Amino acid sequence: MTAKTLLRRLWAIFTEIDHARIRKQQLAEFEQEQLLAAMKWFEERAHLLQIFDCTGMPLQILLAKITKAKMDGIDEIYIDHFGEIPKPIGANEEEYNALKIRSMRDTAKALSMRFTVLIQFRKLSNGATQTKPILSDIKGSSAISECCSVALFLHEDNGVRTVIIEKARDAQTSEIDMEYNGSYYQWE
Repeated sequence: MTAKTLLRRLWAIFTEIDHARIRKQQLAEFEQEQLLAAMKWFEERAHLLQIFDCTGMPLQILLAKITKAKMDGIDEIYIDHFGEIPKPIGANEEEYNALKIRSMRDTAKALSMRFTVLIQFRKLSNGATQTKPILSDIKGSSAISECCSVALFLHEDNGVRTVIIEKARDAQTSEIDMEYNGSYYQWE
């Protein structure tokens, strides 16, 4: 997901308009007004929000950019393609994933910030039945479990989309089915 796509999805959440319709510019007049209001809201706060695409970005560069963003007054940071931060040659992948996660936690604590880290994973299609994702499906999951406050999964099975709250430090874990109302997904 590109930063542009992520921003479109944030607009979709804010306006409750399906992000694909925003991308295709297939909006009714009242939806265009809602989208313009959302865009204005985000533009007014753009100086407080930063989206980093980590594809090919070394960990040290990401941490330096986050520190600079904090010094520049940024309050919200979204980190996309976290799994695509390259590991050093010869490094053990699982150990390096744990190091990346712990480095993010330590940076968040040092800067008194919260990050939203996006990790996309796919299960191998070896003919097995698709199961709901769990934290242990992600490389470095023990470090994620130790460091994160909330772990959410979005899952789709036979057209039913579910938000799975796998871990929540200050709340109960649960699963919430979402329904498509013709424009966007919602839950009760």
